Amino acid sequence: MLFIGSTELLANLAVGFLAGYLVGWPQTDRLFLAGIMAMSSSGVVAKLLFEMKRTASREAEILMGIMVYEDFIAVIYLGVLSGIVAAQAVTLDTVLLAVVKAVLFYGLFLTLGARLLGKISKRLAQIDSEELFIAALFGMLLLVAAGSLQLGIVAAAGAFVLGMIIDQKELVERLHQTLAPFRDAFLVVFFLSFGMHLNPLVFPQVALYVALFAPLSIMAEVVVTSAASFISGLSPRKAVAIGAGMVARGEYAMIYATLGLAAGVISPLLYNFTGLYVLVMTLLAPLFMRNSAVIQRAFSRTVPTTWKFAAKTVSGVMRPVILSDKEEQEPVSIFTALLLAYVGLLVAAFLNRELPLAFLFFVLGVALILAMYRLLNGRITAGIAQIPPGDLAMEKSICCSVVGFTLRMAALVWGASLLLAAFWQLGVWFIAASLLLFAILAYYFSRRLYTGCVYGCRLNA
Repeated sequence: MLFIGSTELLANLAVGFLAGYLVGWPQTDRLFLAGIMAMSSSGVVAKLLFEMKRTASREAEILMGIMVYEDFIAVIYLGVLSGIVAAQAVTLDTVLLAVVKAVLFYGLFLTLGARLLGKISKRLAQIDSEELFIAALFGMLLLVAAGSLQLGIVAAAGAFVLGMIIDQKELVERLHQTLAPFRDAFLVVFFLSFGMHLNPLVFPQVALYVALFAPLSIMAEVVVTSAASFISGLSPRKAVAIGAGMVARGEYAMIYATLGLAAGVISPLLYNFTGLYVLVMTLLAPLFMRNSAVIQRAFSRTVPTTWKFAAKTVSGVMRPVILSDKEEQEPVSIFTALLLAYVGLLVAAFLNRELPLAFLFFVLGVALILAMYRLLNGRITAGIAQIPPGDLAMEKSICCSVVGFTLRMAALVWGASLLLAAFWQLGVWFIAASLLLFAILAYYFSRRLYTGCVYGCRLNA
Protein backbone atom coordinates (compact mmCIF):
# COMPACT_ATOMS: atom_id res chain seq x y z
CA MET A 1 0.00 0.00 0.00
CA LEU A 2 2.95 2.31 0.57
CA PHE A 3 4.03 1.90 -3.06
CA ILE A 4 0.51 2.45 -4.46
CA GLY A 5 -0.23 5.38 -2.15
CA SER A 6 3.09 7.13 -2.83
CA THR A 7 2.71 6.70 -6.59
CA GLU A 8 -0.88 8.00 -6.49
CA LEU A 9 0.02 11.04 -4.39
CA LEU A 10 3.10 11.99 -6.42
CA ALA A 11 1.20 11.70 -9.69
CA ASN A 12 -1.71 13.81 -8.50
CA LEU A 13 0.43 16.45 -6.80
CA ALA A 14 2.48 16.81 -9.99
CA VAL A 15 -0.66 16.97 -12.15
CA GLY A 16 -2.19 19.68 -9.96
CA PHE A 17 0.98 21.77 -9.79
CA LEU A 18 1.72 21.52 -13.51
CA ALA A 19 -1.91 22.27 -14.39
CA GLY A 20 -1.66 25.53 -12.46
CA TYR A 21 1.67 26.25 -14.13
CA LEU A 22 0.28 25.74 -17.63
CA VAL A 23 -2.59 28.19 -17.07
CA GLY A 24 -0.26 30.78 -15.54
CA TRP A 25 -1.42 30.76 -11.91
CA PRO A 26 0.96 32.09 -9.19
CA GLN A 27 3.18 29.60 -7.39
CA THR A 28 1.22 29.76 -4.13
CA ASP A 29 -2.01 29.00 -6.01
CA ARG A 30 -0.24 26.09 -7.71
CA LEU A 31 0.82 24.56 -4.40
CA PHE A 32 -2.69 24.86 -3.00
CA LEU A 33 -4.14 23.53 -6.28
CA ALA A 34 -1.82 20.51 -6.07
CA GLY A 35 -3.20 19.59 -2.65
CA ILE A 36 -6.78 20.27 -3.71
CA MET A 37 -6.47 17.97 -6.73
CA ALA A 38 -4.36 15.28 -5.04
CA MET A 39 -6.25 14.26 -1.89
CA SER A 40 -9.13 11.83 -2.27
CA SER A 41 -12.08 11.80 0.12
CA SER A 42 -11.96 8.85 2.51
CA GLY A 43 -15.43 9.73 3.79
CA VAL A 44 -17.05 9.61 0.36
CA VAL A 45 -15.19 6.43 -0.61
CA ALA A 46 -16.13 4.63 2.63
CA LYS A 47 -19.78 5.59 2.17
CA LEU A 48 -19.81 4.39 -1.44
CA LEU A 49 -18.14 1.09 -0.52
CA PHE A 50 -20.77 0.55 2.16
CA GLU A 51 -23.64 1.37 -0.19
CA MET A 52 -22.26 -0.95 -2.88
CA LYS A 53 -21.68 -3.71 -0.30
CA ARG A 54 -18.00 -4.04 -1.19
CA THR A 55 -16.50 -3.49 2.24
CA ALA A 56 -15.48 -7.16 2.58
CA SER A 57 -13.56 -7.29 -0.71
CA ARG A 58 -9.78 -7.37 -0.99
CA GLU A 59 -9.67 -4.19 -3.09
CA ALA A 60 -11.78 -2.34 -0.49
CA GLU A 61 -9.30 -3.31 2.23
CA ILE A 62 -6.37 -2.03 0.16
CA LEU A 63 -8.31 1.07 -0.89
CA MET A 64 -9.05 2.10 2.69
CA GLY A 65 -5.44 1.37 3.66
CA ILE A 66 -4.31 3.77 0.93
CA MET A 67 -6.83 6.32 2.22
CA VAL A 68 -5.38 6.14 5.74
CA TYR A 69 -1.88 6.65 4.32
CA GLU A 70 -3.16 9.56 2.22
CA ASP A 71 -4.81 11.15 5.27
CA PHE A 72 -1.45 10.92 7.03
CA ILE A 73 0.29 12.73 4.16
CA ALA A 74 -2.60 15.19 3.79
CA VAL A 75 -2.07 16.46 7.33
CA ILE A 76 1.66 16.89 6.65
CA TYR A 77 0.81 18.80 3.47
CA LEU A 78 -1.58 20.93 5.51
CA GLY A 79 1.39 21.77 7.73
CA VAL A 80 3.39 22.76 4.65
CA LEU A 81 0.62 25.07 3.48
CA SER A 82 0.32 26.52 6.99
CA GLY A 83 4.06 27.27 6.90
CA ILE A 84 3.58 29.08 3.60
CA VAL A 85 0.71 31.05 5.10
CA ALA A 86 2.80 32.01 8.14
CA ALA A 87 5.79 33.07 6.02
CA GLN A 88 3.60 34.72 3.35
CA ALA A 89 6.07 33.36 0.79
CA VAL A 90 6.95 30.16 -1.03
CA THR A 91 10.58 29.23 -0.47
CA LEU A 92 12.38 25.90 -0.32
CA ASP A 93 13.49 26.64 3.27
CA THR A 94 9.90 27.30 4.36
CA VAL A 95 8.61 24.08 2.80
CA LEU A 96 11.44 21.90 4.12
CA LEU A 97 11.14 23.36 7.63
CA ALA A 98 7.40 22.67 7.65
CA VAL A 99 7.95 19.08 6.49
CA VAL A 100 10.68 18.45 9.09
CA LYS A 101 8.46 19.84 11.85
CA ALA A 102 5.55 17.66 10.81
CA VAL A 103 7.67 14.49 10.57
CA LEU A 104 9.34 15.11 13.94
CA PHE A 105 5.97 15.83 15.52
CA TYR A 106 4.53 12.57 14.21
CA GLY A 107 7.60 10.61 15.30
CA LEU A 108 7.72 12.00 18.84
CA PHE A 109 3.97 11.79 19.34
CA LEU A 110 3.66 8.23 18.07
CA THR A 111 6.57 6.97 20.19
CA LEU A 112 6.44 8.95 23.45
CA GLY A 113 2.83 10.09 23.36
CA ALA A 114 1.47 6.63 22.59
CA ARG A 115 2.77 5.27 25.89
CA LEU A 116 1.43 8.12 28.01
CA LEU A 117 -1.88 8.48 26.22
CA GLY A 118 -2.35 4.71 26.27
CA LYS A 119 -2.58 4.88 30.05
CA ILE A 120 -4.87 7.91 29.86
CA SER A 121 -7.12 6.05 27.41
CA LYS A 122 -7.57 3.26 29.94
CA ARG A 123 -8.63 5.80 32.57
CA LEU A 124 -11.03 7.42 30.12
CA ALA A 125 -12.68 4.07 29.41
CA GLN A 126 -13.34 3.65 33.16
CA ILE A 127 -15.34 6.91 33.47
CA ASP A 128 -19.04 6.11 33.95
CA SER A 129 -20.48 9.63 33.70
CA GLU A 130 -21.11 10.65 30.07
CA GLU A 131 -20.76 14.37 30.92
CA LEU A 132 -17.39 13.84 32.60
CA PHE A 133 -16.30 11.53 29.76
CA ILE A 134 -17.06 14.18 27.12
CA ALA A 135 -15.40 16.94 29.18
CA ALA A 136 -12.23 14.87 29.69
CA LEU A 137 -12.15 13.89 26.03
CA PHE A 138 -12.48 17.45 24.76
CA GLY A 139 -9.93 18.63 27.32
CA MET A 140 -7.40 16.10 26.03
CA LEU A 141 -8.23 17.00 22.42
CA LEU A 142 -7.76 20.73 23.04
CA LEU A 143 -4.52 20.08 24.93
CA VAL A 144 -3.08 18.09 22.03
CA ALA A 145 -4.25 20.68 19.50
CA ALA A 146 -2.67 23.50 21.53
CA GLY A 147 0.58 21.57 21.73
CA SER A 148 0.55 21.16 17.97
CA LEU A 149 0.12 24.90 17.47
CA GLN A 150 2.99 25.64 19.84
CA LEU A 151 5.25 23.46 17.70
CA GLY A 152 4.17 25.29 14.56
CA ILE A 153 1.93 22.44 13.36
CA VAL A 154 -1.74 22.84 12.51
CA ALA A 155 -4.18 21.77 15.23
CA ALA A 156 -5.70 19.14 12.94
CA ALA A 157 -2.41 17.23 13.02
CA GLY A 158 -2.65 16.76 16.77
CA ALA A 159 -6.25 15.58 16.56
CA PHE A 160 -5.38 13.19 13.74
CA VAL A 161 -2.48 11.58 15.62
CA LEU A 162 -4.58 11.37 18.78
CA GLY A 163 -7.10 9.31 16.86
CA MET A 164 -4.33 7.05 15.56
CA ILE A 165 -3.05 6.06 19.00
CA ILE A 166 -6.42 5.35 20.62
CA ASP A 167 -6.60 1.61 20.07
CA GLN A 168 -8.85 0.30 22.86
CA LYS A 169 -11.89 -1.24 21.24
CA GLU A 170 -14.31 -0.31 24.06
CA LEU A 171 -13.13 3.31 24.04
CA VAL A 172 -13.30 3.56 20.23
CA GLU A 173 -16.88 2.29 20.15
CA ARG A 174 -17.88 4.67 22.93
CA LEU A 175 -16.23 7.59 21.12
CA HIS A 176 -18.17 6.83 17.94
CA GLN A 177 -21.46 6.74 19.84
CA THR A 178 -20.73 9.85 21.90
CA LEU A 179 -19.19 12.06 19.20
CA ALA A 180 -21.59 11.22 16.36
CA PRO A 181 -23.89 14.20 17.11
CA PHE A 182 -20.90 16.57 17.40
CA ARG A 183 -19.46 15.22 14.14
CA ASP A 184 -22.68 15.79 12.25
CA ALA A 185 -23.15 19.29 13.71
CA PHE A 186 -19.58 20.39 12.99
CA LEU A 187 -19.82 18.92 9.49
CA VAL A 188 -22.90 20.98 8.74
CA VAL A 189 -21.27 24.14 10.09
CA PHE A 190 -18.12 23.50 8.02
CA PHE A 191 -20.02 23.01 4.77
CA LEU A 192 -22.23 26.01 5.51
CA SER A 193 -19.18 28.17 6.17
CA PHE A 194 -17.48 26.96 3.00
CA GLY A 195 -20.57 27.56 0.88
CA MET A 196 -21.11 31.07 2.21
CA HIS A 197 -17.82 32.19 0.64
CA LEU A 198 -18.63 30.79 -2.79
CA ASN A 199 -19.74 33.17 -5.54
CA PRO A 200 -22.00 31.42 -8.09
CA LEU A 201 -21.59 34.38 -10.46
CA VAL A 202 -18.00 33.31 -11.25
CA PHE A 203 -18.92 29.65 -11.81
CA PRO A 204 -19.13 30.08 -15.61
CA GLN A 205 -15.50 31.23 -15.59
CA VAL A 206 -14.50 28.54 -13.10
CA ALA A 207 -16.28 25.84 -15.13
CA LEU A 208 -13.64 26.13 -17.84
CA TYR A 209 -10.86 25.23 -15.39
CA VAL A 210 -12.94 22.39 -13.95
CA ALA A 211 -13.49 21.05 -17.47
CA LEU A 212 -9.71 21.15 -18.02
CA PHE A 213 -8.49 19.86 -14.65
CA ALA A 214 -11.10 17.25 -13.68
CA PRO A 215 -10.20 14.91 -16.60
CA LEU A 216 -6.53 15.19 -15.58
CA SER A 217 -7.38 14.05 -12.04
CA ILE A 218 -9.51 11.21 -13.36
CA MET A 219 -6.77 10.05 -15.74
CA ALA A 220 -4.17 10.19 -12.96
CA GLU A 221 -6.32 7.97 -10.75
CA VAL A 222 -7.73 5.57 -13.33
CA VAL A 223 -4.46 5.15 -15.25
CA VAL A 224 -1.58 5.77 -12.83
CA THR A 225 -3.14 4.40 -9.63
CA SER A 226 -4.57 1.38 -11.45
CA ALA A 227 -1.18 0.72 -13.07
CA ALA A 228 0.60 0.97 -9.71
CA SER A 229 -1.94 -1.42 -8.18
CA PHE A 230 -1.56 -3.89 -11.03
CA ILE A 231 2.24 -3.76 -10.90
CA SER A 232 2.00 -4.48 -7.17
CA GLY A 233 0.56 -7.89 -8.02
CA LEU A 234 -3.21 -7.33 -7.98
CA SER A 235 -5.46 -8.64 -10.72
CA PRO A 236 -6.52 -6.20 -13.48
CA ARG A 237 -10.08 -6.04 -12.14
CA LYS A 238 -9.00 -5.23 -8.59
CA ALA A 239 -6.35 -2.77 -9.77
CA VAL A 240 -8.83 -0.74 -11.83
CA ALA A 241 -11.38 -0.91 -8.99
CA ILE A 242 -8.80 0.74 -6.71
CA GLY A 243 -7.95 3.41 -9.29
CA ALA A 244 -11.62 4.18 -9.95
CA GLY A 245 -12.31 4.25 -6.22
CA MET A 246 -9.82 7.10 -5.69
CA VAL A 247 -11.70 9.58 -7.93
CA ALA A 248 -13.74 11.23 -5.15
CA ARG A 249 -12.54 14.55 -3.74
CA GLY A 250 -13.88 16.26 -0.63
CA GLU A 251 -12.87 17.39 2.82
CA TYR A 252 -9.15 18.11 2.39
CA ALA A 253 -9.69 20.11 -0.81
CA MET A 254 -12.11 22.39 1.06
CA ILE A 255 -9.83 22.63 4.10
CA TYR A 256 -6.89 23.72 1.93
CA ALA A 257 -9.01 26.26 0.06
CA THR A 258 -10.48 27.66 3.29
CA LEU A 259 -7.01 28.01 4.83
CA GLY A 260 -5.67 29.81 1.77
CA LEU A 261 -8.62 32.20 1.41
CA ALA A 262 -8.72 33.06 5.13
CA ALA A 263 -5.01 33.93 5.02
CA GLY A 264 -5.39 35.88 1.80
CA VAL A 265 -2.67 33.91 -0.03
CA ILE A 266 -4.84 32.37 -2.77
CA SER A 267 -7.17 34.00 -5.26
CA PRO A 268 -10.98 33.86 -4.88
CA LEU A 269 -10.98 32.17 -8.28
CA LEU A 270 -9.15 29.13 -6.85
CA TYR A 271 -11.55 28.99 -3.89
CA ASN A 272 -14.59 28.98 -6.18
CA PHE A 273 -12.87 26.44 -8.41
CA THR A 274 -12.53 24.15 -5.40
CA GLY A 275 -16.25 24.25 -4.68
CA LEU A 276 -17.26 23.31 -8.22
CA TYR A 277 -14.39 20.84 -8.64
CA VAL A 278 -15.29 18.92 -5.47
CA LEU A 279 -18.96 18.84 -6.51
CA VAL A 280 -18.14 17.45 -9.96
CA MET A 281 -15.65 14.85 -8.70
CA THR A 282 -18.01 13.71 -5.94
CA LEU A 283 -20.82 13.23 -8.47
CA LEU A 284 -18.54 11.32 -10.84
CA ALA A 285 -17.06 9.04 -8.13
CA PRO A 286 -19.98 6.54 -7.90
CA LEU A 287 -20.15 6.37 -11.69
CA PHE A 288 -16.51 5.29 -11.95
CA MET A 289 -16.69 2.92 -8.97
CA ARG A 290 -19.75 1.11 -10.32
CA ASN A 291 -18.28 0.79 -13.82
CA SER A 292 -14.71 -0.21 -12.94
CA ALA A 293 -15.20 -3.55 -14.74
CA VAL A 294 -16.21 -1.72 -17.93
CA ILE A 295 -13.13 0.52 -17.65
CA GLN A 296 -10.92 -2.53 -17.15
CA ARG A 297 -12.27 -4.17 -20.32
CA ALA A 298 -11.74 -0.94 -22.26
CA PHE A 299 -8.13 -0.86 -21.09
CA SER A 300 -7.67 -4.49 -22.10
CA ARG A 301 -8.84 -3.73 -25.65
CA THR A 302 -6.84 -0.53 -26.15
CA VAL A 303 -3.47 -1.22 -24.47
CA PRO A 304 -0.89 -2.72 -26.91
CA THR A 305 -0.19 -6.43 -26.52
CA THR A 306 3.48 -5.89 -25.74
CA TRP A 307 2.64 -3.45 -22.95
CA LYS A 308 0.06 -5.81 -21.46
CA PHE A 309 2.56 -8.65 -21.53
CA ALA A 310 5.22 -6.46 -19.90
CA ALA A 311 2.81 -5.27 -17.22
CA LYS A 312 1.75 -8.85 -16.41
CA THR A 313 5.41 -9.85 -16.18
CA VAL A 314 6.24 -7.03 -13.76
CA SER A 315 3.08 -7.79 -11.75
CA GLY A 316 4.06 -11.44 -11.37
CA VAL A 317 7.59 -10.56 -10.34
CA MET A 318 6.58 -7.83 -7.88
CA ARG A 319 3.74 -9.73 -6.20
CA PRO A 320 5.99 -11.65 -3.75
CA VAL A 321 7.92 -8.44 -3.05
CA ILE A 322 5.04 -6.03 -2.35
CA LEU A 323 2.14 -8.27 -1.28
CA SER A 324 4.02 -10.96 0.61
CA ASP A 325 3.21 -11.92 4.21
CA LYS A 326 6.80 -11.18 5.20
CA GLU A 327 6.46 -7.59 4.04
CA GLU A 328 3.31 -7.20 6.13
CA GLN A 329 5.16 -8.50 9.18
CA GLU A 330 8.15 -6.22 8.53
CA PRO A 331 6.63 -2.97 7.25
CA VAL A 332 9.75 -0.93 8.01
CA SER A 333 12.83 -1.85 6.00
CA ILE A 334 15.85 -0.22 4.43
CA PHE A 335 14.12 -0.25 1.05
CA THR A 336 11.06 1.48 2.54
CA ALA A 337 13.28 4.13 4.13
CA LEU A 338 15.08 4.72 0.84
CA LEU A 339 11.78 4.95 -1.02
CA LEU A 340 10.47 7.54 1.43
CA ALA A 341 13.73 9.48 1.15
CA TYR A 342 13.40 9.38 -2.63
CA VAL A 343 9.82 10.70 -2.44
CA GLY A 344 10.94 13.51 -0.14
CA LEU A 345 13.79 14.37 -2.49
CA LEU A 346 11.37 14.52 -5.42
CA VAL A 347 9.19 17.02 -3.56
CA ALA A 348 12.19 19.17 -2.61
CA ALA A 349 13.56 19.08 -6.17
CA PHE A 350 10.14 19.95 -7.56
CA LEU A 351 9.94 23.09 -5.39
CA ASN A 352 13.51 24.20 -6.10
CA ARG A 353 14.07 27.03 -8.61
CA GLU A 354 17.88 27.23 -8.67
CA LEU A 355 19.73 25.30 -11.37
CA PRO A 356 22.84 24.39 -9.28
CA LEU A 357 20.60 22.91 -6.59
CA ALA A 358 18.66 21.08 -9.29
CA PHE A 359 21.84 19.29 -10.37
CA LEU A 360 22.63 18.48 -6.72
CA PHE A 361 19.15 17.00 -6.20
CA PHE A 362 19.56 15.02 -9.40
CA VAL A 363 22.89 13.53 -8.28
CA LEU A 364 21.49 12.64 -4.87
CA GLY A 365 18.45 11.10 -6.55
CA VAL A 366 20.61 8.98 -8.82
CA ALA A 367 22.46 7.68 -5.75
CA LEU A 368 19.16 6.76 -4.11
CA ILE A 369 17.96 5.04 -7.29
CA LEU A 370 21.14 2.95 -7.47
CA ALA A 371 20.71 1.91 -3.84
CA MET A 372 17.03 1.02 -4.36
CA TYR A 373 17.96 -0.87 -7.55
CA ARG A 374 20.38 -3.12 -5.68
CA LEU A 375 17.99 -3.78 -2.81
CA LEU A 376 15.07 -4.43 -5.16
CA ASN A 377 17.20 -6.89 -7.12
CA GLY A 378 17.91 -8.86 -3.96
CA ARG A 379 14.29 -8.84 -2.83
CA ILE A 380 12.95 -9.92 -6.23
CA THR A 381 15.48 -12.75 -6.46
CA ALA A 382 14.61 -13.94 -2.96
CA GLY A 383 10.90 -13.67 -3.72
CA ILE A 384 11.08 -15.71 -6.92
CA ALA A 385 13.17 -18.35 -5.15
CA GLN A 386 10.27 -18.94 -2.73
CA ILE A 387 7.68 -19.48 -5.49
CA PRO A 388 7.03 -23.11 -6.51
CA PRO A 389 8.27 -23.74 -10.09
CA GLY A 390 4.75 -24.67 -11.21
CA ASP A 391 3.42 -21.25 -10.18
CA LEU A 392 5.89 -19.35 -12.32
CA ALA A 393 4.60 -18.02 -15.65
CA MET A 394 8.04 -18.49 -17.19
CA GLU A 395 10.81 -21.04 -17.17
CA LYS A 396 13.64 -20.60 -14.71
CA SER A 397 16.02 -20.22 -17.64
CA ILE A 398 14.55 -16.82 -18.47
CA CYS A 399 13.94 -15.58 -14.90
CA CYS A 400 17.08 -13.49 -15.18
CA SER A 401 15.77 -11.63 -18.23
CA VAL A 402 12.39 -11.10 -16.55
CA VAL A 403 14.00 -9.79 -13.38
CA GLY A 404 16.28 -7.62 -15.47
CA PHE A 405 13.32 -6.15 -17.35
CA THR A 406 11.50 -5.40 -14.08
CA LEU A 407 14.54 -3.68 -12.64
CA ARG A 408 15.11 -1.66 -15.83
CA MET A 409 11.49 -0.50 -15.80
CA ALA A 410 11.71 0.46 -12.12
CA ALA A 411 14.90 2.42 -12.75
CA LEU A 412 13.30 4.05 -15.82
CA VAL A 413 10.26 5.21 -13.84
CA TRP A 414 12.38 6.46 -10.95
CA GLY A 415 14.82 8.19 -13.30
CA ALA A 416 12.10 9.86 -15.39
CA SER A 417 10.34 11.11 -12.25
CA LEU A 418 13.61 12.49 -10.90
CA LEU A 419 14.46 14.20 -14.20
CA LEU A 420 11.06 15.88 -14.40
CA ALA A 421 11.08 16.90 -10.73
CA ALA A 422 14.55 18.47 -10.96
CA PHE A 423 14.31 20.22 -14.33
CA TRP A 424 10.60 20.68 -15.13
CA GLN A 425 11.00 24.47 -15.04
CA LEU A 426 13.07 24.31 -18.23
CA GLY A 427 9.74 24.45 -20.02
CA VAL A 428 6.87 22.56 -21.57
CA TRP A 429 9.03 21.25 -24.42
CA PHE A 430 11.44 19.66 -21.95
CA ILE A 431 8.55 17.96 -20.15
CA ALA A 432 7.09 16.71 -23.43
CA ALA A 433 10.48 15.47 -24.68
CA SER A 434 11.15 13.65 -21.39
CA LEU A 435 7.76 11.92 -21.45
CA LEU A 436 8.25 10.95 -25.09
CA LEU A 437 11.69 9.48 -24.34
CA PHE A 438 10.20 7.55 -21.41
CA ALA A 439 7.46 6.11 -23.66
CA ILE A 440 9.97 5.10 -26.35
CA LEU A 441 12.29 3.35 -23.89
CA ALA A 442 9.37 1.62 -22.14
CA TYR A 443 8.08 0.34 -25.49
CA TYR A 444 11.58 -0.78 -26.53
CA PHE A 445 12.15 -2.76 -23.32
CA SER A 446 8.64 -4.24 -23.49
CA ARG A 447 9.08 -5.25 -27.14
CA ARG A 448 12.38 -6.99 -26.41
CA LEU A 449 10.83 -8.94 -23.53
CA TYR A 450 7.77 -9.89 -25.60
CA THR A 451 9.71 -11.13 -28.60
CA GLY A 452 12.19 -13.02 -26.41
CA CYS A 453 9.53 -14.78 -24.33
CA VAL A 454 6.62 -15.30 -26.73
CA TYR A 455 8.37 -15.94 -30.03
CA GLY A 456 11.06 -17.88 -28.19
CA CYS A 457 8.30 -20.19 -26.81
CA ARG A 458 9.81 -20.15 -23.34
CA LEU A 459 6.64 -19.50 -21.36
CA ASN A 460 5.02 -22.26 -19.37
CA ALA A 461 1.59 -23.36 -20.52
